[in-house]
Amino acid sequence: MNPQMKPLMDAVLANYAPFAKLSAGLVNQWDQFVIHATGYDLIPPVWLRYRIQGTPDIETYVKAGRGSRQSIELALESQGRRLTDMSDILDFGCGCGRTLRWFRDIAGSVRLHGTDIDSEAIAWNRTAYDFASFNSNGMEPPLDYPDNSFDLIYALSVFTHLTEEAQVKWLEELNRVLKPDGLALLTFLGYRPEKVRRPKNQPVPRIFGRRVLGLVSMDMWDFLDQSDIAELEDKGFAFVPYDIGPLGKAYGITYHRRDYVESRLTQIMPLRAYLPDGFCNYLDIGLFGKAVPKPPTAKKTPGKSAPDKKAAKSEPSAGPAYGDAPKDEPPAEAADPTAPSS
Repeated sequence: MNPQMKPLMDAVLANYAPFAKLSAGLVNQWDQFVIHATGYDLIPPVWLRYRIQGTPDIETYVKAGRGSRQSIELALESQGRRLTDMSDILDFGCGCGRTLRWFRDIAGSVRLHGTDIDSEAIAWNRTAYDFASFNSNGMEPPLDYPDNSFDLIYALSVFTHLTEEAQVKWLEELNRVLKPDGLALLTFLGYRPEKVRRPKNQPVPRIFGRRVLGLVSMDMWDFLDQSDIAELEDKGFAFVPYDIGPLGKAYGITYHRRDYVESRLTQIMPLRAYLPDGFCNYLDIGLFGKAVPKPPTAKKTPGKSAPDKKAAKSEPSAGPAYGDAPKDEPPAEAADPTAPSS
């Protein structure tokens, strides 16, 4: 970047969020008229819609929420489970309730909860939704819930935006609040070479040396450059920070290879199933169970003789290590659910 242009670019980045919010506020009055004309209810203000999906379009908002509900149901069916089997469901990263909006039909039999880092969205949810409860959370754990609280936790487009360090911390926290027989449904940008359609010799467009998602396209696979792809091929994980946004470089776009999920994340929670393109025919789904804690190792008492080796061989196993599935519950085979029609 030309050094003379840096102050200008820094000023643009510093004022991006306030400018976008002001612009949204100016069109909010007209937007409320449009919402009323559609006949939809539980539609958040234009600024909140834009913040979670990159566009204020109402039909996009409605369609995405409906498709999310359908994808969750199909994933649960692969495990012989239904939403109505649950007592408590948590939408981790609920935003302004785009998915929870489609759960009100089960609210009479299931307790619905949502949490998000966006305190403004949570404030709006509390005024709009009378069938769910909401909490705000910080950039790092803990969540404001007791251990073993939820039968189902779903995190849609959350682990697609976290650094490697943050995803480990949050997976450990989700494991804490998940019930022993519960399921955690996470979505991933599951890398496969055919996902990247841009020619190798075509660079990602930049403004003043910075990649901007909307400038490229709204397809997150178009945001990868060759160095990111090389990192994915080598490590199985790549995090590309946003250059513009209120959370800075702690937030971005995260890509996973399936074998990374199966090897690294299963050290924290056991994987029950991996569903390629299982979420709206775009994101991969990982279904995780509650981790089984590793039993404490017995300490040797001084002065006691070592146990007989033959007897030791006949003793039962100490059980699975932390993160392993119980021996009588092997991880389910991966399957591709039918993509929901939206």
